[in-house]
Amino acid sequence: MLDMSGWVVVAVGVILCFAGVASLNLAVLVSAFAVVWLLADVFGASTGIALLVAAAGAVAVWVLVRVVFRTALFFVGALAVLGWLSQRRISARRLGNDTSGRST
Repeated sequence: MLDMSGWVVVAVGVILCFAGVASLNLAVLVSAFAVVWLLADVFGASTGIALLVAAAGAVAVWVLVRVVFRTALFFVGALAVLGWLSQRRISARRLGNDTSGRST
């Protein structure tokens, strides 16, 4: 038989299962909330203060994760464009259509 905390875990799992892409954001928020709550508890914060600190920490971690992944996507895209440009230049040299202005 599950106790109340078991039902909470099942409820969170169902929400994450059916939330689609939003489940990634929700997973980051919930896990960051839990970690920051534990840290606040270690430092002896009261329940109200721990709740406020955990909520603020969860939002801060969510923003940080969004910025990190957006930046990573930017750099991956830049690498893809640079690869495409270098491949185009190599193909142009093979065909004798080098437009770089340099003689070979």
